[in-house]
Amino acid sequence: MDTLVLQRLATELDLQLRGAPIKQVYALPKNDVVLVCGPGKGLRLWFSTAPDQPHLYVRPGPHPTPKQPPGFAMAARRLLNGRRIQAIDAVPGERIVELRTTGDNALRIVFELIPHRSTALIVDHTERVCATWQTRRGRPVVGELYAAPAA
Repeated sequence: MDTLVLQRLATELDLQLRGAPIKQVYALPKNDVVLVCGPGKGLRLWFSTAPDQPHLYVRPGPHPTPKQPPGFAMAARRLLNGRRIQAIDAVPGERIVELRTTGDNALRIVFELIPHRSTALIVDHTERVCATWQTRRGRPVVGELYAAPAA
């Protein structure tokens, strides 16, 4: 996905999800993370780390749920459930989208949509990584300071 498309996508996601509460987080086998957001049955923000084509999109309706959630889902639920989405922005010139939550100790979910190296990281207000989906070589791990990948 090129950076111009990603900028437009982030703008559309922001319009749809700004102010919505995060109600649940699921990590699906292999590549996908799903955030259930908004009132009622809500919308699902899907992030896929598919090796050749990482992507981020919104869709309504049900999705499969694993019987035993992976560690990332458990950590993300603990950190994100009930928080509201403040904004969703693409980092200019990069394949990175950031979802920021509201509050004094706001968190960010950083979606790095880089083919063969995509991941999602939850970063706290002190820039420390609190959780990571699919740890990648050269990327920060839990407890380390977040730094964007090299351009």
